[in-house]
Amino acid sequence: MKRIGHSLFLGLCVAALLSCQGAREHSDSRADSHLRSEVNAETGQPYERMLRGVVVDADGSPLRARVHLVTSSGSLSTGTSPTGRFQFFDLRAKVYSVTVTTKDARIAVLPNVEVSSTPLRIEVVDQGSRLMLSASGKPGTRFAVSQGETNLFNFTNRDGKEVALVIPLGEVKVRLYGDEFSEERTIDSAPNQETRIYFEYTD
Repeated sequence: MKRIGHSLFLGLCVAALLSCQGAREHSDSRADSHLRSEVNAETGQPYERMLRGVVVDADGSPLRARVHLVTSSGSLSTGTSPTGRFQFFDLRAKVYSVTVTTKDARIAVLPNVEVSSTPLRIEVVDQGSRLMLSASGKPGTRFAVSQGETNLFNFTNRDGKEVALVIPLGEVKVRLYGDEFSEERTIDSAPNQETRIYFEYTD
């Protein structure tokens, strides 16, 4: 049997400290952020099972952002182009939760988005907060972050370094899990807040 210990530290940070130095943004697997033709050169037909679109701010201007397609078993991630556009091809699932985040901690969440060739237009205006996740003693741990029934993130922390996320305001659940263990924490996300969660595993 393994014993699971953890420490949870909540702190309010001023905007100047929200750069989260030393942290990195995660992805379980990354889609090609270079926009390519929507027609398969080999078949001459449009790609099937795709999601594509543009990310904009409240004024309709394009945003540089990170787009995450999330299911209960994993996620895909890509960055937008300078014109705010993104695309995913050859998707396996039929429905995804879409989480879009920016460096200045804005966020948009679209639950239950069906795979379709119809472009999405995602307006990112909601202010989120910062979540810093790390774990020790167990390589290749997985993190799942959710709000209500919506999956926000689901990824493998392969190198054990601290991971920086942007999460929506309100109650958010964070779960660390693997083949033989599962540990869950609930946090209350507030504006201009940075929450740091550290999981430690010992025999």
